[in-house]
Amino acid sequence: MVEARPPGLLELRWRVIASTALAMRKKGVMRHDVGPARVALRLVAFGLGVFFLAMSYNKLTWLGDPAQLTGRFERWLPNASPYARMYLHYVAIPGGTVFARVVPISEFLTALSMLTGVYVNVAAAAALFMILNFHTATSSFSSIEFLRDGTGPPMIAALLALAVAGRGLPYSLRFNGK
Repeated sequence: MVEARPPGLLELRWRVIASTALAMRKKGVMRHDVGPARVALRLVAFGLGVFFLAMSYNKLTWLGDPAQLTGRFERWLPNASPYARMYLHYVAIPGGTVFARVVPISEFLTALSMLTGVYVNVAAAAALFMILNFHTATSSFSSIEFLRDGTGPPMIAALLALAVAGRGLPYSLRFNGK
């Protein structure tokens, strides 16, 4: 007959952690599908959340003075490449007052999504659209410097990865237990 020994302190800690995590999963607070690749994507999402939070904070003045953004577009126009000139002339400058309000709010909502892990794939797709519009307006695609720009290929690749596989990442808040 084997005698049952009392659990050690380390074993008790793991039991408490496991039961707490299980209770959080049952309540729909935390994701349970944790793997190294998914955790890595979650870290990328969190880092991008910090980036977009800083970017939205930087643009808060646009909400009260949309002419700041329109003026920036007009300064870019003379040196713009042909595709960017068309974009600036027909899309960006006429819509500048709307974009000046939409961009900071969209960047803040993207940051909120990335930081909490809620709707990361949707936020990543929207952020990718914003980043591509920015690079189009600035003629970045026409320059070799684009390849060394941190908001260029690395940002686009990270946002694409999150748009494709960013749904239901671990350590994210959830709603409705799904």
